[in-house]
Amino acid sequence: MAQSGPCEHRDALRASLKGLHITSVKWRCKARVPRFAPGDPVWALTAADRNEVDDETGQPYLDHFPGVIVGLHGSKALLHIAAGASGRSGDSKFVPGNNNGFCMIPLSRLEPREAAKQRVCFYCSMPEFLEHPEGYTCAPPANARKWIGGEPAGDTTEEGDGSAISDRRTEA
Repeated sequence: MAQSGPCEHRDALRASLKGLHITSVKWRCKARVPRFAPGDPVWALTAADRNEVDDETGQPYLDHFPGVIVGLHGSKALLHIAAGASGRSGDSKFVPGNNNGFCMIPLSRLEPREAAKQRVCFYCSMPEFLEHPEGYTCAPPANARKWIGGEPAGDTTEEGDGSAISDRRTEA
């Protein structure tokens, strides 16, 4: 079931607790499916340039910019917005701060975007279109890289299928 949709598990729990004077419950539904996943293209409502402000309001100019989700962290998403990306209104360009285009944005400020799903590096969460710089510490050999979501942009293997690589996230 999708996030924020009707949930029979939640309704059953609510009915069983009714009349017990319990006002809040910390509970995580195992049937919940997040609205977004790594690699999903989105529109993110954020500031175009933190250094430029509107003369009337004193606030930075806001617009929806195209981005790619690289990770989910509770009620926020880590996403990448390319430098110079045009806003949905067409009036503004995105200027990244010292984060190279990576932003933490609340899920409430994201909207799905019609575009191809992108692949994200399993090890460092870098979108595939950014490419790993040579000598980057997380970049295993091309034949051992793992990607999350999306279709391959091209042949990323040199030899083999990468099955010999162990899952670093589960190693102790």
